[in-house]
Amino acid sequence: MSENNVSFTVAGLLEVTTTEQSNLAIPNWLAEALLVGQYWNQSGLLKQLQQQVRVSRGRMGQYEVCDFVLLLLAYAVSGAVSGAETLKLFFEQLESVKHVLRSVWKREKCPVAATLSRFLADVDESAVEQLRGLFEMDLLDHPIQMNPAMGLSDRTGKRWVVFDVDGTVKATRHRALVTAPTHPQLKRRSENACAPGYGGRKRGDQVRTRSTIACAHTHEWLGTFAAPGNGTPKPDLARACGLVQRYLQTQGFTIEQGIVRLDGLYGSASYVSPLQQAKISDAIRCRDYHLLTDPIVVAALKQAPHATITYPDSPHARELFDIPCLDSTRRGYHEPMRLVIVRMERFDKRKRAVGKCKGKYIHELFLTSLPVEQFTATDVLNLYCGRGGFEQILSEEDAEQDGDRWCSWHAQGQSFWQILNQWVWNWRIRAGAAQSPELCARQTEWSPALTEMAREIATPQPEEPQPALPAPKQSERAVPQYGAMTVSEGWGKSRHKYSGQDFKIIDDEFVECPAGHRMGRREIRYTRRGDMQMLFSVTPRKCASCPVKHHCLSDDSKGTNGRRISVMRTKLPPIPTVALEPEITVIAQAPRQIVQGTQALIWTDIPATRLRREIRQHLRRHQARIEQNDSGIQPIEPVSSYLTRSQRAHRRLAWAERLKRNAIPSKSVQISVQLFGISPRLIDFLNCPPHKPSESS
Repeated sequence: MSENNVSFTVAGLLEVTTTEQSNLAIPNWLAEALLVGQYWNQSGLLKQLQQQVRVSRGRMGQYEVCDFVLLLLAYAVSGAVSGAETLKLFFEQLESVKHVLRSVWKREKCPVAATLSRFLADVDESAVEQLRGLFEMDLLDHPIQMNPAMGLSDRTGKRWVVFDVDGTVKATRHRALVTAPTHPQLKRRSENACAPGYGGRKRGDQVRTRSTIACAHTHEWLGTFAAPGNGTPKPDLARACGLVQRYLQTQGFTIEQGIVRLDGLYGSASYVSPLQQAKISDAIRCRDYHLLTDPIVVAALKQAPHATITYPDSPHARELFDIPCLDSTRRGYHEPMRLVIVRMERFDKRKRAVGKCKGKYIHELFLTSLPVEQFTATDVLNLYCGRGGFEQILSEEDAEQDGDRWCSWHAQGQSFWQILNQWVWNWRIRAGAAQSPELCARQTEWSPALTEMAREIATPQPEEPQPALPAPKQSERAVPQYGAMTVSEGWGKSRHKYSGQDFKIIDDEFVECPAGHRMGRREIRYTRRGDMQMLFSVTPRKCASCPVKHHCLSDDSKGTNGRRISVMRTKLPPIPTVALEPEITVIAQAPRQIVQGTQALIWTDIPATRLRREIRQHLRRHQARIEQNDSGIQPIEPVSSYLTRSQRAHRRLAWAERLKRNAIPSKSVQISVQLFGISPRLIDFLNCPPHKPSESS
C-alpha cells in the first residue's frame, strides 16, 4: 500500500504531518512494569518462581508459569487509572510493547488473552499456596525496616506494632435467564468463584469474600485469603496470627508487642480465643452482648463512668466504663479479658446497626488485652477508631489497582492474581521509600499526656487479717460435671423434617447428619441453669448440593445458611465431699498498686500513600524510548531438521525442558530501552549493575 502523507501549517508557526502508517503509542505503565521485572530478576524471585510454582495442565503448550506471572504483574501495574480496567483493554495496550515486556524475562513469545484464561482455570490450591509462600518469603526478606521509633509508644514508653485484619466483598449480579425445559440448562460463569452470602452495601446475587492483613505503620500487605460466599474467617484469622508472629520476629519485636484490630465480625468467643492462645494483643469490637447481663458488668454500669468523651462531629456525650478483668470462660473465652463499655443515651427510636439498646441507653462493647497501666479506656477506644485508616487503604487499593476486579471466574485463579496484585502494592511502597528516603518517618501525637503525674489504683486493705483456708488441691476443686450428649428435637419433628434423633453424635467436636456429612461444633453456650449447649452446623455449599436437603431444610430457606442443631449436656449436681478441718493461718494482704503511665501516645509510621503515588506518577510522567539494536544482530544458527527419539515418541518433557521451549535464543536481536527520570537510589534498590559502554543495552 502506498503511503499518503499530508502536511499543513497552522498560523505559520506549526507544521503538522499526517500519515496512514501505523505506530502504536507506548503505554505509560511500561517503565514501571520493566522495573518490576528487573526487581524479580535481580532478587532471585524469578528463579525461585520457575523452580517452586508448578501448574500441571491438560494442554500445556509452550508457555510456563513465569510467562503468565509476567503478564499478571504488568496487568496489576497498569491498574484501574491507566485505562486498562479489563483484560481486554490491557491486551490492546500491550500490543505495541509485548516484545519489550517478554524480553525482560528472556521469553520469546507472549501469551494471548485466551491462553491466560485457560491457565488461570487450571491453577489449583497447591500452586496458590506455593505462590503465597514465595510472597511471604519476599516480604520477610525485604521488608520496610522499622526505625527505633516506628510503631506505637504507650503511656509507659513501650513500643507496639498494630495490624489490621478485615474482609472485603466482591458481588456479582445475575441477569434473569429463561430456565424452561425448552432451553439449554442454565450455567453461570461465576458459580465456581462465588456463592450466596452477605454482600453488605454492595448489590449482587452472589459474593466472594477476601480476608486481608496489613501492617498499619507501613501499609504493607501481609497476605490475602479468599473463598466463595462469606469466606472462611476463622481459619483465615488463625493464618493471619501466624503471619503477624513471623513479621514481628523479622522486625525484631516479640509476639507480645503486636496488636491486632478487628471489627465486629470477629467479636465473639470463637474468634477471640485463638488470639488469646497465640498471645497476641487485640482491640476488638464485641458483638457478644450477653456480657451485659454479667453481674460484674451490671454492677459496674451502676457506678460513675471512668471517663466521658465527645466528638467534634457529634453533640452527644459518651460514657466509658472500664472493667480490667472479666472472667467469661464459661462463655467460651480462653482466659479473662478486659472489657470497655461505651454508653450513650438514645436520642431517637431508630434501630441501631451497631450497639445494643437497653433501656434509654445504647451500649457498645470493646474487648482488649492491653494492660490498664499502659492504655486507658479512652486510649483503647481511640486506638480502635483509628482502624478507619485501614478502610482507607482498601479504598485506595480499589482506586489504584482494583484488586477485586475479575481476572478469572475460577476461585484459585482469582486468588493467584490477587496475590500478585498485593505484591505490586508492596513493591511500590518499597520503591517509593528508596526514591525518597527523607520521607520515611512521621510522628503523630495520638493521645496527649495525662495531667496527673501518677495515678494509683489500690485495693482496700482489710482492717484485721482474716483467717484463710488452705487452697484445695486440683483434684479436690469443684469441677462442674455434665451428663451425656443429647440432640434437641428442634422444629424438625413438628414439620416432618429430620429431627434430632436422625443425627448421629460422633464426639464432642463432630455430629453426622442423615446424609453422611460431618457437622462441626461452632459455639458453646450455657443456659441459666448451667446446662451446656453446643451448636453444630454444616457449610451452606454442602447443603445446597445435598440430595435430601428438602427433608432437612425449611421450606422457605434461602440457602444462605446450612442446617444447624443443638446438643445439650445437663449439669449434674456436685458430688458432696468431706470437709477437711481448716488450718487457721493469718495472711497479711498488701494493697495491689497499679501505677498509671502518664506519657503521651505517639504514633510513628511512614507516608505510604504519598510514597506509593509519587513513584507511580514519577515513572508515568517520563518517556520511554524503544530502539532496536541493529548492531547486536548476529546470524542465528540453523536448527537441525532431525527429530530426536523422544520427540518421535511424544514423550513427556521435564519441567526444565519445558522452560527452555519459550526461552529466547542466546544469539538474537536485542532491544534497547531508555527510561528517563530513574534516580541512582532507585537503581540501588533494584540492584541493577551499571551500564558499560562496551556492552549493548
